Amino acid sequence: MSVKIYVEGGGDSKEQHVRCREGFRKLIEKAGFRGRMLAIIAGGGRESAYDSFKTAVATGAQAPYPMLLVDSEDPVQDEDTVPDSAAI
Repeated sequence: MSVKIYVEGGGDSKEQHVRCREGFRKLIEKAGFRGRMLAIIAGGGRESAYDSFKTAVATGAQAPYPMLLVDSEDPVQDEDTVPDSAAI
């Protein structure tokens, strides 16, 4: 099984991405996933992480189980869809 987690965070530099992945790696290991590591993709800002996640979903062969992890202060807005007014 190939799981990739696209996370918001890590800033814009390579060093910040490395530090972000390291922090999430430690968190995942402490959660009991030692030896079964998931691939962590530091996506920088919210929209950048979401764009990377959408690309992974669209090209499913590279990552059959992509996941998205972003801060919860606001929902992610997808410009490609129009909200269903009946659901609001």
